[in-house]
Amino acid sequence: MVSSYSVWSAAAPGDPASISIRSRPGDVIPAGLLGLLVATRVWSAQRVLWHVERLPVPADRGDAFASLAAYLPDAYLGQALAIAVAIPEERPRAEALTALAPHLTADLHAEAVATATAITEPSARVEALAGLVPYLPDEQQTTILRQATATAAAVTDGYWRVRGLTSLATHLPDHQRSTVLRPAVTAIGDASIGENLMYMFGELAPHLPVDLLTEATATACTLTDVGRRAKALVALAPHLPTTALIIQAWTAAEAIVHDDYRAKTMTAVAPHLPTERRPAALQQTLTAASTLTNPYARATTLASLAAHLPDEQRAAALEQALAAADTITDHIYGAALQVEALTSLIPHLPDSRCTAVIRRTLHAAATIRRESWRTIELARLTPHLPTHLRTETLTMITKIRREQWRAMGLAAIAPQLSTGQLPQAVAVADAIQDAYWQAYAIAGLAWHLPSDERTRAVAALTIATPEP
Repeated sequence: MVSSYSVWSAAAPGDPASISIRSRPGDVIPAGLLGLLVATRVWSAQRVLWHVERLPVPADRGDAFASLAAYLPDAYLGQALAIAVAIPEERPRAEALTALAPHLTADLHAEAVATATAITEPSARVEALAGLVPYLPDEQQTTILRQATATAAAVTDGYWRVRGLTSLATHLPDHQRSTVLRPAVTAIGDASIGENLMYMFGELAPHLPVDLLTEATATACTLTDVGRRAKALVALAPHLPTTALIIQAWTAAEAIVHDDYRAKTMTAVAPHLPTERRPAALQQTLTAASTLTNPYARATTLASLAAHLPDEQRAAALEQALAAADTITDHIYGAALQVEALTSLIPHLPDSRCTAVIRRTLHAAATIRRESWRTIELARLTPHLPTHLRTETLTMITKIRREQWRAMGLAAIAPQLSTGQLPQAVAVADAIQDAYWQAYAIAGLAWHLPSDERTRAVAALTIATPEP
């Protein structure tokens, strides 16, 4: 099946995941536009905050501060905090506090801490306190950190327990990490944490002392669910500090009975083995990847392995992966899988092969019937293209009929467009008829324009919202 579309999961200005607000019917203002409205002074901070306060969906108010907080003048931070405090749902309130935390002046810290402490849902309270800790005076940090760690350890849901403890890990003194983070390591064995969430332990691992990494590796190696075991080992492998732990992870990877999971796990672990063991392990991994019967799995696993192979083996592995990509014929995902596989190969190809493969990938992308998938794969592909060929993905996005996906595509590729390509993208955005999606596209593009053009692009939008 198609892997998760991580292109939509980032939160930088202009990325689709950070542009999600549609306010009440008749109002048109994406979240990503709020910071732009203040930064360009097209709207006053007062007007933007007035609008945020009246967003009917509490979650939208939390999202709004993620876009807005960095651009608010100090004089409006008290008003912004009051709006955050009044959000009726606790998780959006915690998100708003976290977004505001780096920007709050010292006189507002007490109110922010009191608001965070009063949140009754434990994981949301941890999120809010963790966001505030780095910006508090040293003497207050210790108290708040102690409260937050106790709350996080008591969270019953495994996912939120790990997320909370991971958010606190960087603030913990070394002598406390083993004690405080042990519940997060124990959660590796929590069956409620599905295989697709095992990546969390890769975020936690850099903060774990050796004793907990030893415990985490032992737990990962003994997981009975093959998918969870594989993904836990993949997440942990780059962070294992001792030869013994790497070898333990390798032995567990070799023992996985599912071919795809075994090859992917070996691919993640083998490059970290000791120098004397690495060549044989890479050869074994190459054999495992080369014999995968699923062509998508074969192509993408070989792509991941290629960077770690000697030159001669790398060239042969890449050719084999390209051949596998050509045979992908999934009756549901079809060309989308082929494009994803080819895109994973492009960064590893020599210049002599790259242009032809890029052309194949662009051609395959054009044949993806579902516009949402086509948009996503074009957004994945664009960062790997030479600048002059990014015009081709822009042209393909321009031809997408549904304005929602055209706008999302423009916003997603905006960071990769050159100064010469951006005006064309802005013209495409300006031609979008739906005012919300036009604003969405401009919100993604405008951050990459020169300041005067940015202001003009934002000011030209028709934003149908009430005024104070």
